[in-house]
Amino acid sequence: MKPAIAVILSGCALAAIALPASADRASLQRSVKLCEAELDRMTPALKRHRVDYDESASGETQMRLVFKGLDADGSFVKLSCLVDRETRAVSVTRARPRQADDATFASREWRATP
Repeated sequence: MKPAIAVILSGCALAAIALPASADRASLQRSVKLCEAELDRMTPALKRHRVDYDESASGETQMRLVFKGLDADGSFVKLSCLVDRETRAVSVTRARPRQADDATFASREWRATP
């Protein structure tokens, strides 16, 4: 019985040591708040924005969140926000459009001929 208690206590001690290392990393909610704060500081300001979780991705050291929103002139804009999970550094760039979103998708081969 005593060796089992010692094993349990040592396991708890190891878990307590390992927990703070992962607790200081930016979570999904924290990353969304950091990105939203950075988007609010942008000039010209966006009318509104919303995170698109389907196109967002998370890794061990970085989290990439995709935001869709309306520009100041009312045009649709897609932004990519990259968060370093260790340092919580944030960078926002315009997201590259997918091939289907590109205007060149409707090429001459796909147009109806008269």
